[in-house]
Amino acid sequence: MVTKAFALTLVATLLTLPAYAYAQHMNDPNTPCRGVGPESKFTHCLYNAAQNADTHLQQTFQNIQGKIHGSDLENFQKMEKMWVLYKNSFCDAEYALYDGGSGGPSAHFACLEALTRHHEDELKTAYGRYLD
Repeated sequence: MVTKAFALTLVATLLTLPAYAYAQHMNDPNTPCRGVGPESKFTHCLYNAAQNADTHLQQTFQNIQGKIHGSDLENFQKMEKMWVLYKNSFCDAEYALYDGGSGGPSAHFACLEALTRHHEDELKTAYGRYLD
């Protein structure tokens, strides 16, 4: 009976591992730096990717902000402030899941990069008519 229970536990664990692994931003197939190792180089690459995504987002933000006025501009600026709070809170929470472990920084920078990249796409969709 112990063997059957062990086998069922093992199968259940193995079936959930891929779903858990791909739930992390740093394991997303679209994450930059895939295949970069060791951990310190991977983390540094993700840090640079997050900075690059932020630069691209800021360019898009500035471009849109320069072309809208009045309440549209106020709503846009308010939304961006709320989004930054959300992004930072979300990625801080993902980092905390690692309890100070070595995977935390990589997960944090991958999260920042992914959310920033996706948000830029959202802005391009919503405000595309204001972009060059």
